[in-house]
Amino acid sequence: MAEVSESGTGASSDHIPASLSHDEYSSGVPSRMLWMKKRDQIASPDNNNSLELQGSPQPNLSDQNMSSKTDNQSDSTFVSDQSAEAQIRGLRRIADVFHRVRLARDNPEVLEADPTLKSALLKEKEVADNSLENIRAWLINSFDQKDLNPARFNLARGLKNGMKREESALWENIWSEEVEDYRFKKRTQGFFGYFYSLWKFFFAQKTWEKQQLRQSLRKILRQLPDRLLFDEERVVLQLEKVQKAGFEITWQEQRLAQKISEMSQDLTDGIKDYVPLDINEGSLLDTMSFRTVSVRREELINRIKEQWQKVIEKAQTNRSNSEEQNFILGELKDLIKKEKEGLGWTEDDILWAHSLEIKSKDLAKSKDLAKKSGRIQECLVRL
Repeated sequence: MAEVSESGTGASSDHIPASLSHDEYSSGVPSRMLWMKKRDQIASPDNNNSLELQGSPQPNLSDQNMSSKTDNQSDSTFVSDQSAEAQIRGLRRIADVFHRVRLARDNPEVLEADPTLKSALLKEKEVADNSLENIRAWLINSFDQKDLNPARFNLARGLKNGMKREESALWENIWSEEVEDYRFKKRTQGFFGYFYSLWKFFFAQKTWEKQQLRQSLRKILRQLPDRLLFDEERVVLQLEKVQKAGFEITWQEQRLAQKISEMSQDLTDGIKDYVPLDINEGSLLDTMSFRTVSVRREELINRIKEQWQKVIEKAQTNRSNSEEQNFILGELKDLIKKEKEGLGWTEDDILWAHSLEIKSKDLAKSKDLAKKSGRIQECLVRL
């Protein structure tokens, strides 16, 4: 999701502009090139080839006529019991991939024994992630259109009945998230919705911040039945993984995500009078695309290392404690290695890293150097 590819030239009058940023002739600077390939098209969930990922490059925004859709693009919803069964099979395949990725991640010796396993699993996970996005898009539209199409909504609500444990847990997760997101959307609409949102902002700010991003993600994902996603939209979707990994989404990132998501429906409908991204927003988008979960974790570990090293220098602890502290620094390096060379962190790794971050901040603020050695020992015991 964070790879960059060069893309094409300016658009004709019949096409959407080649980027959401200002045109190079009007701004006086080169227009920002669209990154990456557009999302490889995944067939609709009721297609037997729904888990195949096409390898050919997709056209750029400037090459895509928004008014023209292929049959596969426009027909991406379930309309029959047979489609529901295909949906369950798709969830089963996705759950199986996620399960095998977790096993390999939690047993790094397996990856070391087979150098090709990591790349194979990552490719499978990419396909599974894309397929899951399609399922989520279908579910979002089922909620939004439940008054117009109650049969499809009831189909989604009863989908769990034919599932086994693995896919059932996966479905329950995306279902419960959509219930929460849809409820927030409905409660924040209209005149009284403004005051509900304001109340959440002041008295449940964490929920409010989380939902600001999730509502942006929702607006983007619901376009999937009708068209491929553009590069800017995919960068916004990347923020979901960042948020779920425990990292804070800045208000600048939130605002940019909201702006791009508000363009999404206009892009689907072929409306061209949206406000393009300015130079600063384009620069922020570049930064967001680079700062994946992996990059942010490496930044986190480097910050913790610097804080621990300062604590060690100031504490002037004895040789024994110094060896234990060096052990911690070595473990932090291993976390970076695991993120780069493995399949990410385990739940224990995540808890440990954030525990060390909090502890190192507390120690850095402490003025009593004599107590720091004991507090470091306490941290070691707890870890």
